[in-house]
Amino acid sequence: MAIFKKSFFDRRNAAQKAADYRAFEAYMYPLGDEQRKLIRLALQGAPRPGREEEMMFIFLTAKERYIECQMEGSDAARCREEAWKVTRRWRFTNRENLPYIFTLMLLDMDTQELESYPTYHDIYQLMTDLFPGDWKTPDWSALALDRQV
Repeated sequence: MAIFKKSFFDRRNAAQKAADYRAFEAYMYPLGDEQRKLIRLALQGAPRPGREEEMMFIFLTAKERYIECQMEGSDAARCREEAWKVTRRWRFTNRENLPYIFTLMLLDMDTQELESYPTYHDIYQLMTDLFPGDWKTPDWSALALDRQV
């Protein structure tokens, strides 16, 4: 399920496509275009930076699943688990980057203003707490109870 239904046989006119794209951007980048730039910059700090488009795709699909889950009325813990399922299924990128991308997505969802956008240090700190062993199994207890991530 996707926030915005996509089909191979897309019969929408150009105006509808443009409106849908603007709505999609409002969901993904509620803080505006500067948020998109900060995400792209943060993705460059991944352990083994890959192609920016691939990493951004994984980030956006995880974030989209998280938002969908919230819209369905699920609690934050379930939304995190659902977003992690989506993140770890991608095989076209280096597996070492998946925890980093996922952690960035969690911090991005928690950011209310651009001035407090997470730094590389913030991302790595939470990533090492959240993934203490291997990249496959997050330790959800690493997320503090007072965090809304």
